[in-house]
Amino acid sequence: MDPDFWMSLSICTVLVAASLWLIWAHWERSAAVEADKNLDERQRGHLRRRYRRRIQTSTMLGVVGVAILGGRLFPPDQGGAALIIYWSCVALLVLWMALLAMADIVSTRLYFGRLRRDVEVQRTVLEAQLRRKTAGESRKSGPADRPADKDSPGDGPGEQSAP
Repeated sequence: MDPDFWMSLSICTVLVAASLWLIWAHWERSAAVEADKNLDERQRGHLRRRYRRRIQTSTMLGVVGVAILGGRLFPPDQGGAALIIYWSCVALLVLWMALLAMADIVSTRLYFGRLRRDVEVQRTVLEAQLRRKTAGESRKSGPADRPADKDSPGDGPGEQSAP
């Protein structure tokens, strides 16, 4: 066996092992999400779509790993349509993986952007409520709101205090 075979085999092994580990990790996370009753439907939907994208990408990683080893079936000195079609399909798989990764990035940014906007709206509402409540308490405790002391001199207009 030539050294190129061992290089292909080691790359295949690493990619398939990484693929299997990622699939297992995604599956575990998905099971935890499905068991979590505190998630609303928007969160659950986002996490399900993310799971599908990531499982697809992880599976294709393993397929590309096997395809690298499978590429050894074609004799290196002979070109041909089969070789071109084979490696074109592998390249398309890699391109599809890249597109899924970009879709995952965009989707996650959009989702957390919406969450951030929702939190900002809630924060603004709470701050407005706090300002109204604080303003109401400061008016109640101001000097104009205190009851007048009847025994103090000059309590009202035209009244004089006793000497």
